Amino acid sequence: MNLNFSEPVDHILVRAGLCSDRSFKTFIRTHKVEICRGCNSNSSEPISDRNELIDLNEDSLFVDGNLLKLPDHLYVILNKPVDVVCSRVSDSHKTVYDFLPDAIKNHPLYEHLHVAGRLDSDSRGLVLLTSNGKFSASLSRPESHVEKIYEVQLRDSVPPEMQAVYKRKFEEGFEIPPEKKGEAFVSKPAKIFFEDSKIIVKISEGKFHQVRRMFSALGNQVMDLKRVSIGNIVMSDDLIEGKILQLSRKDFG
Repeated sequence: MNLNFSEPVDHILVRAGLCSDRSFKTFIRTHKVEICRGCNSNSSEPISDRNELIDLNEDSLFVDGNLLKLPDHLYVILNKPVDVVCSRVSDSHKTVYDFLPDAIKNHPLYEHLHVAGRLDSDSRGLVLLTSNGKFSASLSRPESHVEKIYEVQLRDSVPPEMQAVYKRKFEEGFEIPPEKKGEAFVSKPAKIFFEDSKIIVKISEGKFHQVRRMFSALGNQVMDLKRVSIGNIVMSDDLIEGKILQLSRKDFG
């Protein structure tokens, strides 16, 4: 999993409250902004490009000779129950933010916290929230090939002869009809495993209601959908529904 924890320098300076997005060019002209690559580096170089990527856990950023220190980004997983939406506000449902403790709501980066990989209200399981926009973008980029694993229960049982058809369709990719806000598409190769009463699905893309639509295209219906992992982040069986776990960067490998 090739994840990117770096941020553009303008995002960092705005997050530090030193300038706004619009005033970045003025700030960079009137202040000395330098970077030392690597924590043990003794050499610095000036920065003028707002898109210069910096990893504050690996690099040191200096503004007018002073080391810039910012709070670490938030990384939180929630075992989302059904009938909970992945948005900040809802008139009819609880939101994933309702389950966050005061320690996170009072964190200086809470206003930047967002969902990296949504689940619809009818689905449950692993939801990842982070304040690091570049990181969440690297999770969703097609070229990152981040695998998501789901446990699925279907309306109709799948006899052995049809299991082979399902596996072939998933492995080769097949046409998925349009639905609501989701356009038609051909699914990328995926994997499906039949384990007693449980079905495991592994995909590396995230189209609108994708897993449900894949089974619908095969004439079946998903009755329960639970996401159990995103990349190497695996939700522990000990994390009960409605509970959160705060992570650090080392947990991502």
